[in-house]
Amino acid sequence: MTTMMLKTGLKLGACGALIVAIGAAMLVASPQGVPEAEADVAWLSLVHRSGQERFVDALESAGLDNARAYDWNGNLIYFAFDETDEAPLDVSLRLQAEMVKAGLNERVYTYPVDPMSVLEEESPAEVKAEFLEASVDFFRGGLVPVKETDGYVALNGAELHREIKTLEDVIGVAMELANDEEAVQKAVKATRFVEAFRTPENPRTQVVAVYSQDNVDLTKFRPDAPGVTLLGEVDDGIPACPGCVRSSRVAGTGAEKDYLMLSFDTPAGREATLDFYEKAMAARGWELQPSAMMIEGLIDASVIQDEGIRGEIATFARGELMVHVHVYDADDGPGSAVSIFKSR
Repeated sequence: MTTMMLKTGLKLGACGALIVAIGAAMLVASPQGVPEAEADVAWLSLVHRSGQERFVDALESAGLDNARAYDWNGNLIYFAFDETDEAPLDVSLRLQAEMVKAGLNERVYTYPVDPMSVLEEESPAEVKAEFLEASVDFFRGGLVPVKETDGYVALNGAELHREIKTLEDVIGVAMELANDEEAVQKAVKATRFVEAFRTPENPRTQVVAVYSQDNVDLTKFRPDAPGVTLLGEVDDGIPACPGCVRSSRVAGTGAEKDYLMLSFDTPAGREATLDFYEKAMAARGWELQPSAMMIEGLIDASVIQDEGIRGEIATFARGELMVHVHVYDADDGPGSAVSIFKSR
């Protein structure tokens, strides 16, 4: 579950790129011939509730009522999970129906919207029109399908600081933010992502919802963002290696407060880095554990796959807490990458 949660959560950091792509398509899209949607009467009764409140209520009505909060580089990110016998497409349709009830979606979309459709002359008029309608729902904070394959559906949405009601509003924002990803990131108030999928090993559909806090700061997902880089002690008894630059921090809250995952980049080699942690952790009361036991535990928990192990891993224990330090060669250039995982 941890690996799935992290991989899904990372898609929030890439949300700005999707918003830029949609915005770029909007710049060349013409609203002519696209009927302006009539106001939903239900919208009037919902207008005094925030988009975040309505979104969370809609998720809970759809069965995703077990959200857990994690501090991701200073943003609160929520993860909710569900399992159902429904096909992924049916989950998508049901979720969108809840978004319509909440006033975040104007309609339900039966297939993924394609931003490039408005750029392709051969695209049918109805496909272009559907994308233009979906753009309003996407930027208003609802959910629209962006990917669908056999056994998999992904839905995405983003609420902006500026209120979005019409296609003209979307085009106006796109024109203002064109070719400026940082400005796009600052314009986003909240991001929403849901995926539903089946695997050969599990015929039941897994549903994962990942959404940000209200007034999220997407720039914090960048490794070079102010406040993300941190040297010295990063947690009670866990030091940052000398010369390390932190690229990501995910920490549990509430009942999950013992959960922590850190990522660092360092110019030092992996042997020197691992040697530092073995000495520094021992000095802080952590006991080095046999690597074989740690690897078996992670594989049994599906946190890592046997064939996916790179570099070297050391695990430490102190009371009921465990810390796993994974050091491997950097993907680009010299130096090492460090992943630290703490749990109870």
